[in-house]
Amino acid sequence: MPKKSSEKFVEIQYFMDSEMVNIHVGKDEGSGHFKLHKSIPCEKVPYFKKMFNGNFVEGATNSATLPEDDADAFNTIVFVSIVF
Repeated sequence: MPKKSSEKFVEIQYFMDSEMVNIHVGKDEGSGHFKLHKSIPCEKVPYFKKMFNGNFVEGATNSATLPEDDADAFNTIVFVSIVF
């Protein structure tokens, strides 16, 4: 059953009110930079929820670096988490 307009508005408003976070992925400076609504990684992955909402540098700066991860793989994960 399709969602009502009011339900869609609530979902859109939720993301509009969400802070943005910067996630740098990979060892190279330009390998992968992702600017996401904070709610996207935090709702899907407990690691990011603790990272960005806890008393960590990442939470204070809304920025994280994942040098050991692959930018293409991370991009796929982000895409899948948004779609599903």
